[in-house]
Amino acid sequence: MIDRLVLDLDGCLADFTEAFTRLVSLDGIANANDRYWTCWDYPISVWGMPKKMFRQYMDAFARDGHYRNLRLLEPDASVLLGRLPKSVQVIVLTNRPPSTYADTESWLRIHGMDRYVDELIVTSRPKVDVLPSWENTLIWEDNLDNVRSFVDVGAKVIMRPQPWNVSHYTNLGLLGDVVQEVRAWS
Repeated sequence: MIDRLVLDLDGCLADFTEAFTRLVSLDGIANANDRYWTCWDYPISVWGMPKKMFRQYMDAFARDGHYRNLRLLEPDASVLLGRLPKSVQVIVLTNRPPSTYADTESWLRIHGMDRYVDELIVTSRPKVDVLPSWENTLIWEDNLDNVRSFVDVGAKVIMRPQPWNVSHYTNLGLLGDVVQEVRAWS
């Protein structure tokens, strides 16, 4: 039995890569259809975007409210959350700039998840350092570094397959009893 469900947003519930690609495509830096990133530093490593420019776009993305308008990746998420026992605490834990808290709250409200979320944590800190204990916690995450960190502290993790992690995770020895793969919530 789990006491807590911790959900990641970008890459799990919200489509950050599509919106970010659309933003930079307006300036001719990327093709708007090139949104299936195969790594998290895709704009730098594939498009050749300088790191300073990437940071400037990330700052603009946060400042201009783009996090509020991300496409929902899992349309059935609020249905599933509504079916959880009331005893399970639902935490949304996301590595976004803390200045995006209100936009993140709006996004949850727009997609009907706010009524099921007990706590929203928007942080730039490593996720594994945010809660004092991961006991009896199930985590839904797509970032391999975060998955590794959670596994290292004994947490149960479900990894959402994404182009930036599917080519790597089967070789990490993470699948099995600790990390499982879920393709969809429905």
